[in-house]
Amino acid sequence: MWRRVTGVVVSYYILSALTSISMGFIMGVYSNFLRSGGLDEFSVNMVNVVYFAVITLCEIPTGLFADIFGRKGSFVISCFMETLSFAIYGFSRSFASFATAEALGAVGRTFASGAFDAWLVDSLKNEGGSHNLLKIFAKRSLICRTSVIVSAIIGGWIGDRGMNLPFFAGSILYFITGVTALLIMKETYFERVKFSFSKGIQEMKSTWNRSLAFAKSDINFRFILIISAVQMFAYMAPNMEWQKVFSDLGLSNSWNGLIGGFINAAIITGLILSRKLGRFIKEERNQMIFTQILTGVCIVLTVSFVNIYPIAIFFFLHEIGRGMSGPVMDSYTQKCITSSKERATLGSFGSMVGHFGGALGLITSGLIAKYAGITSAWIVSGTVLVLVTLWLMRNNHRKTE
Repeated sequence: MWRRVTGVVVSYYILSALTSISMGFIMGVYSNFLRSGGLDEFSVNMVNVVYFAVITLCEIPTGLFADIFGRKGSFVISCFMETLSFAIYGFSRSFASFATAEALGAVGRTFASGAFDAWLVDSLKNEGGSHNLLKIFAKRSLICRTSVIVSAIIGGWIGDRGMNLPFFAGSILYFITGVTALLIMKETYFERVKFSFSKGIQEMKSTWNRSLAFAKSDINFRFILIISAVQMFAYMAPNMEWQKVFSDLGLSNSWNGLIGGFINAAIITGLILSRKLGRFIKEERNQMIFTQILTGVCIVLTVSFVNIYPIAIFFFLHEIGRGMSGPVMDSYTQKCITSSKERATLGSFGSMVGHFGGALGLITSGLIAKYAGITSAWIVSGTVLVLVTLWLMRNNHRKTE
């Protein structure tokens, strides 16, 4: 029994690491690659808006697919769609081609979101015994971030020789990840049912209605939805513009790759600190509030200086805050979801709301960056994160049962 449970978790860690390495190759070059195609700050963000818009539209259908037809198949589809997306990106040189690659990648992402974590949780539940989800999610994040450190540095080095090469590297590794998932993911707990098309649609509607009723009735899950949306809104300015910030300070793609490695080292620091956060702040809800405020303040402070040293210090401190919030939010979300049958759908619902917030953040920060500058965009993003989190702290006090 112990070996079977361990096998599920190890498979979860392996596949998480592989997907993270695949994404890590482009970490130091992504937004500058878009700029190299002649896009301005708003257009760069609009490419990413396509990604977020498609995710918002596809999260629920693909989450329902995973709940009804299987989480393993959903994850494998995700890997192969990302393979195609990265390959197209490598050949792209215009807004239209960038947007096409983003759309395919977004659909691929939705096939994995919700489904992958649901596969883990329900596989462990099927094996029996008690499991510390916070510990598992924290370790997964630690493994992923450590993996990205290496691939981000390699990607930055490759990027100096051709800014499209990191995308091809990511495409190859995503294909390997899909094949690996086919071989090592087990789904013995899942009962596959043969549906006609009409019955499948009917079951999807039923699952959606039950999930929506849960989201409306559970105040803890609504808290997750709001905090996910505002978090994603605020993160978009740093996500899309940090490469430009450091490039303007005279750093090359290789240096940005190294910074990408340091970003993940900062997030790992946050992950380690998240394990100790419970000693000082008992409730996971309050831990999330603390990390959100810390992150928002540091986003504002990052662009409040002109010297590279304080800029780097506060930038990495904001990444530490993001690292602290990740596993706490994952654990709290899964505890809020009490229905296994709709676990993937509800996970996708939360991801959909978060990405909707991200799309708004991209549009807002892109417009501000284009017409008022990157500094203004970061200040607005960080301030919104702090103010909304303070509002949540004041108006939402109920605990997870």
